[in-house]
Amino acid sequence: KGLLSSSVKWNKELKKWSNRLLGSLSLLEEAMKDGSYRVVLHHARLALMLGDHYYSSRDADVSWQDRTGLFANTDKDREMKQKLDEHLCGVMKSALKTVHLLPAFEKEPPLVEDNHILKKRSPKEFAWQDKAVAKLKAFMEDKNIKQGFFAVNMASTGCGKTFANAKVMQSLCKNNTLRYVLALGLRTLTLQTGDEYRDRIGLDDGELAVLIGSKAVLELHNRAKEQHENGIENYGSESSESLLDEWIDFDSTIPEEGLATVLKKVKDKAFLYAPVLVCTIDHLMGATETKRGGKYILPSLRLMSSDLVIDEIDDFTGSDLIAIGRLIHLAGMLGRKVMISSATIPPDLAEGYFNTYKKGWQLFCKTRER
Repeated sequence: KGLLSSSVKWNKELKKWSNRLLGSLSLLEEAMKDGSYRVVLHHARLALMLGDHYYSSRDADVSWQDRTGLFANTDKDREMKQKLDEHLCGVMKSALKTVHLLPAFEKEPPLVEDNHILKKRSPKEFAWQDKAVAKLKAFMEDKNIKQGFFAVNMASTGCGKTFANAKVMQSLCKNNTLRYVLALGLRTLTLQTGDEYRDRIGLDDGELAVLIGSKAVLELHNRAKEQHENGIENYGSESSESLLDEWIDFDSTIPEEGLATVLKKVKDKAFLYAPVLVCTIDHLMGATETKRGGKYILPSLRLMSSDLVIDEIDDFTGSDLIAIGRLIHLAGMLGRKVMISSATIPPDLAEGYFNTYKKGWQLFCKTRER
């Protein structure tokens, strides 16, 4: 019925931001040359998709004057909803807001402050935990420049690897704070795991979130079938789908500011804001394995502000290990610390993951002032 060029508001925004882009060509050329454009693209796509997800969830602006006769999406009754130019301008403004929120979210997320149980000396039979922490603290404090961190924690079953992981992650952070994701093998996580973690490490319901269920991998495999059955492809409502379907065990006040304002559901906010998150690794894999849709948004945002511990990595084989390598690379690219932990870790696997982390960290450094 019409063209976007008929929209006065869309043309106005297009002209404004095209001129801004022309003024940034030198930065773009530099990013293309040193490879850091990959980080820029990741953040831009993340902000754009989150803006689309947020604005698509809103009702249409009844005061918007339609000059094109074009629509962007439909409501739950499959009736035409937002005008196309309204949708594009609204998504742009929401994405722009998200871009401005990302730096603060990366640096100022909710933390566990100074956990006293983790600072206590370990029993004599687990003294290796304290030795590791002492060595690492001295190593980190001896450096004048910011650096990445990739570690392998390999010890026999029953030697306290999981507790050591938490002690190490706290010792690496300023003021003994704690914020990380403990990613487990698919066969490992139960409600009892969360209870044990609370009891042993002393985290309360406002500091630890436990994500129950492992539907994420199934969703990734069945994406095309699911979209067809739900009419998502045909009706332009993909951005209205849920970001997180599983149940999450977390009970704490979530900040009503920042990114929490563009996330509609409490469980999405809990996934993002809980200082310590325990989940099966498939809930993070969407960050690198999602080819379409918004399922990568939450795990990507989580990795922007949270270190990563992958426990029982010997649970995985073949293509799963390759996918985990992509996740580790992304964590490095986002400037996070990574530790892999298991009773048996082949040297080639440890070296391969170290190298992929290093490549990611190098990209991160090119986007930051040292």
